[in-house]
Amino acid sequence: MKASNPQKYSSESYSRNDIDYNEKELIMQVIQENCGVLGISHSNLKHLSITPLPGGSINLNYHIIIKNKHFFLKHQVKTVLTYRKSLSREYRVLSYLSSDQTNMFVPKPLYFDEANNILITRYIFGEKPVLNQEIAMSCAKRMKIITKILNDVDIHFLRDLNTNTRTSPVLFWEKYAKPRLRLLQKDALVCEGGSTDLCNILYQVESAINTRLTEIDEHEHDIDWESETKPWWLSLIHNDFALRNIIQTTIVNPNKDEHNFFIIDWEFADAGSMAYDLAFFAVEHQVSVDYVLKFLPMNLKREHRTKIKHHIIMFMPLVDLINAWSILSKLKEYKTIQDQWLGSAALFDVNTHAMTTKPNILSMMPYTIDQGLYRSLYRLKHLTRQLGIEHNSTRLFHEAQAILNYFKTKVALY
Repeated sequence: MKASNPQKYSSESYSRNDIDYNEKELIMQVIQENCGVLGISHSNLKHLSITPLPGGSINLNYHIIIKNKHFFLKHQVKTVLTYRKSLSREYRVLSYLSSDQTNMFVPKPLYFDEANNILITRYIFGEKPVLNQEIAMSCAKRMKIITKILNDVDIHFLRDLNTNTRTSPVLFWEKYAKPRLRLLQKDALVCEGGSTDLCNILYQVESAINTRLTEIDEHEHDIDWESETKPWWLSLIHNDFALRNIIQTTIVNPNKDEHNFFIIDWEFADAGSMAYDLAFFAVEHQVSVDYVLKFLPMNLKREHRTKIKHHIIMFMPLVDLINAWSILSKLKEYKTIQDQWLGSAALFDVNTHAMTTKPNILSMMPYTIDQGLYRSLYRLKHLTRQLGIEHNSTRLFHEAQAILNYFKTKVALY
């Protein structure tokens, strides 16, 4: 199909609901050409509404309503190095997981437009869960079923998704986490005035992780992808397994209301150790390892549960490190985009005498620069606590501020 290239959209024309005009036209065109797939008639398009949704680091998200039918539309506008075709990956995963209606826990995929990187699924009504005592019990009970399904995914399907970075803590460290630690070290060295404490901490982190990982056989998680037998620990992993990617719904029961949990945003799905997702959840929500072990399938052998627990503990500081790096790198990106926007000739509209609308990525930015800084430092603090590294938190904060000031981090709020 022929449609405007999303990379060439004008930054000057926006609709009243803060959607770029060309973006809106593209969405309407994709929907119009696939009415049959979506189960709607062309006559109902006059009732179409498009509501932007927050979130998504590489996608623009929308709630589409056409008469009484609700859809979720995701448009990929950025790529990431490891997961370039992330929506194609998500569509394959959703199609695979939703083929069995018995234990549905993902949104049903309806249409994927590969040319324009647009995915449409059923809209899930619900809310992001808060991990209180009641929800924690419901969540663990449901996750036992889900992890069993993910662990049973066919090895040949996993082979097509595999990036070979999350099958073991050793591979994750060498291929993914350590290179990003190097970037943090580089930023710490080049900032004005230097950052000796932070550099020292980062080198201590590297040494402590290297020491820990010597406890693991680096060939322990080698995989024969041509074999019909799948290793017991190999699973389909979500790779961003947190409550922000879970929607809680309520099932009406004559005796009591029960909670159901849908997992969304599978664009980074991968083949990996089931310990990875559990470590990610534990780090993200500061829950105990013993709690996330309740997510494991009931039929897992005792020695396998012990092995998974050990690997969760190994993965946890690496996840904290990645999250700290990810937040700081996003702050740099936001600042660059903002500078381009503030410096553009189209910033001030001479007709309306008002500031032009921010680019979508800035409008949906989940935090300010200072909030992001605190989040990143919290990750580093948690990481060093796990590794037993002592440091002065106040000095570390000021040195991290110096790093951010190196690329002028203060965000102007308009």
